[in-house]
Amino acid sequence: MAGPSGWGSSREQDTSFASSDGKPTVGRHSGVVGLKNLHNTCFMNSSLQCLAHTPPLVHPFVSGSYRDDINTANLLGYKGEVAEAFGEVMEEVWLGRDHYYAPRGFKQTVCNNTFLFEEGRHHDTQEFLGWALDGLHEDLNKAEKKPYRKLDDDPDRTDLHVAQEAWEYYRDRNTSLMSDHCTGMYKCTTTCLNCGSVSRRFDPVMTVTLQLPHPATRHFIFTVIEVDGSKAPCRHAVEVDWEGSVEDLYTAVSGALGVEDSDMNAVIYIAVVHGHAVQRTLQKMHESLDRIG
Repeated sequence: MAGPSGWGSSREQDTSFASSDGKPTVGRHSGVVGLKNLHNTCFMNSSLQCLAHTPPLVHPFVSGSYRDDINTANLLGYKGEVAEAFGEVMEEVWLGRDHYYAPRGFKQTVCNNTFLFEEGRHHDTQEFLGWALDGLHEDLNKAEKKPYRKLDDDPDRTDLHVAQEAWEYYRDRNTSLMSDHCTGMYKCTTTCLNCGSVSRRFDPVMTVTLQLPHPATRHFIFTVIEVDGSKAPCRHAVEVDWEGSVEDLYTAVSGALGVEDSDMNAVIYIAVVHGHAVQRTLQKMHESLDRIG
């Protein structure tokens, strides 16, 4: 998904807004405001903070211009309640004078309009963010007529033409601040196992699930203890492939100690120690290192 050029970062965002009397105003903390936890509402607060610092959403909601787009007749929306509640949060975050704000009004609006996020329970942040984005979109969706037409996914047509037609069809039925800035498309391909025909679809999406990146390697710190006590214990560190095995760890340790495979007089045992006691020795060479703390 790509957004319009010139978004910039939240630090570059113009934080001057017009108050009800038309004079420029700005909050004391300019967006650096915490949200109070209202009993297991971390999932909601983290989502609100993400949305509150999304540059294309800041000015419309803080200035109040979003109210011109509220569509109370949309049966899929919440009669503007979600948009109004979110607008209140945005005003407190960007124009408020306090270090933190308790979003009780927004929480109550959520509870009044859906049973998915019951009070007092832990919930998934991405699931809530998806609901909030959809709720804001439908509350601000200015498309009053939603025409239907069959999309042509003929295999002779290029992805570009099929995607463009799907996007135009989506925009005919969805015109809002959220669809302008927070919507992209997934390409979905289905192949028939019997005849081999291929069907393509380009579906709108507002959130994308990404795997958290992890480093390519991991570090282990170990203490070397000579069995015969000829040397004082000393600590070393080795670097092993992130998806490595116990065998890789033995190879790294041997290299760090300068022990060659041909040295028959040197025997290395690696043990996991916790609380000054040996928990277990590592003897299964194909065992994954994920099980080692």
